[in-house]
Amino acid sequence: MARNNNAFSLGPMLEKEKLAANGGNYADWFRNLGFVLKVAKKDYVLKEALPAAPAQDASQDDKNVYATKVDDHTAIQCLMLTCMDTELQKLYENFTVYDMVKQMNALYLKRARTERYEITKQLWECKMAEGSSLSEHVIKLVGYA
Repeated sequence: MARNNNAFSLGPMLEKEKLAANGGNYADWFRNLGFVLKVAKKDYVLKEALPAAPAQDASQDDKNVYATKVDDHTAIQCLMLTCMDTELQKLYENFTVYDMVKQMNALYLKRARTERYEITKQLWECKMAEGSSLSEHVIKLVGYA
């Protein structure tokens, strides 16, 4: 297999908001990253650690596949770092893509679940006051969403 050196567009990802240092926008940021990588057919790097290097006596095809995976992981690592707040860049610059994702999921997904729970709770508890305007109530509900 020949090495895949096709560049993919970073534009859509770079135009979006960077991952905030507090991780408040992590879910949206990660979803957008996934979209960009899926189009480029490189989303596998988020789910798999870089495999071990092939042995010296491995076939050239195996070495080429490994080299392509190293290139993909490096490109995605740089993309992710570029799309982070400077504080986070310094924290994650020596992490692999897989380790970055694992670490950020552990840190930020719990917060996202908690926020989602609180919003859902507010929606369930939101009752329209008697005699109030339906449009105002709908605007309030939409605000939670």
